[in-house]
Amino acid sequence: MPASIERSELVQRADRLMATGDHAEAVRVYEQAVTESRDDVRALHRLAIIYIRLQRQTEAASLLMRAAELEPSNAQVLEDLAVLLDSFGRHAESVELAEHAHALDSTCARAVSLIAKNLGRRGRSADAVSLLEQVLAGEAIESRIKADLTWQLARLHAESGDHRQCIESIQKAQRLLVAALPNAPGRANEFVDLVDRCADALTPGAHAHGAKASPGTHVPKHLFLLGFPRSGTTLAESLLVSQPGVTATEEDQYLHHMLTGIPERLGAQRTYPECLELLSAEDLSALRDEYWRAQRYYFEIDSATVLHVDKSPLNLIHLGAIRRLFPDAAVVVAIRDPRDVVLSCQMQSFHDGQAVLHHSLQSSARVYAATMRLWRRCRACLDLAWCELRYESLIEDPESRVREILSMLDLGMDLQAFRRRDSRPARAIRTPSADAARAETHPRAVGRWRYYEDYLKPVMTELDPFVSAFGYE
Repeated sequence: MPASIERSELVQRADRLMATGDHAEAVRVYEQAVTESRDDVRALHRLAIIYIRLQRQTEAASLLMRAAELEPSNAQVLEDLAVLLDSFGRHAESVELAEHAHALDSTCARAVSLIAKNLGRRGRSADAVSLLEQVLAGEAIESRIKADLTWQLARLHAESGDHRQCIESIQKAQRLLVAALPNAPGRANEFVDLVDRCADALTPGAHAHGAKASPGTHVPKHLFLLGFPRSGTTLAESLLVSQPGVTATEEDQYLHHMLTGIPERLGAQRTYPECLELLSAEDLSALRDEYWRAQRYYFEIDSATVLHVDKSPLNLIHLGAIRRLFPDAAVVVAIRDPRDVVLSCQMQSFHDGQAVLHHSLQSSARVYAATMRLWRRCRACLDLAWCELRYESLIEDPESRVREILSMLDLGMDLQAFRRRDSRPARAIRTPSADAARAETHPRAVGRWRYYEDYLKPVMTELDPFVSAFGYE
């Protein structure tokens, strides 16, 4: 059998493994195909996409660059490479690739998004708006992608001070999202129900007996960086990883899927989180070991790692389970003015799992209220090593806030490494997008809600208790 056919069969086998969820084996088979031939563009491209999911972005970039060299007219490869380089802050290279991809295929929506971003960065917001409006007028782009481009249009209007147009674009994006994901309202209701059940399961002394680490394995200090989306967790994570020996997850969903899958794993009749009380000490230790195996695989934790930061904001709802599985972990909860949080969520295009929670202003506010009610209950009844990290204070004095977090963990601060962070090679930021995450470091993100006070009025009944509770009157 010709070698090219054998490689093709390997790639097809890896595709099937990906489809069935066996990602580890899929990676192995894709790597085998790439090893046997560095000229197989399809294998290079597929493996690069998996590496991106595994947060192995440097390796992914190398594979995509090789694929682009081999097939410079492959618009999808160029677009994926452009998006990845943009997440590293390599904007000039990214835009050049995006423009090439768009010239090859005018339906490459992410390429259009990058071109529009670049126009905005260069002060040409009107041209960016015009480009997006032109693309959105076309019929070839599906509703879900149109929703993301319309949210980008909303942010451009916000930056230019056209708040009315911003609101109109937000509402149009949300209509497009619901058209693409008609089950969004139902999924948001299911999430709120899960949050409420997690809150009900929190009682003083609940989950008091924690899992123990397996002997002979290196487990670094462990920090859960939690909160509501758009509260500053990405900024905090980017500052913490400036320190030597610190690894971070960048919103990995492994823990959420592991926990919500416990009933099926146990064959239990009770749902999560009620099933937690059925777990034996052996069950807890097995889950803990499974978690750490996955973290080591995905995030290259080794003996030099002194701190592992698990940053997935909405894992806040799992604090009861976290306390039981990881009794030695510390928790930092990001707090921000609730009005700025909900407004910022309205302006962002999230991945589908989070986008459904923000399909309307009312949904965002309802999910926020349920989540933060749970946090306030956690503060009162769980014996956790925790602190709150106020977003506005982090913006004002990031060095002091990072020092306080490290001190809570009995870790010193490498001040030189912290101050060198801006000169280091850019770390990929993909949540919710590189530009949005970096823009949050600007003081203009504080108090933005005042420009949208009338827009927020319908949900202030939900938000007012937290404005007061967190000291934002």
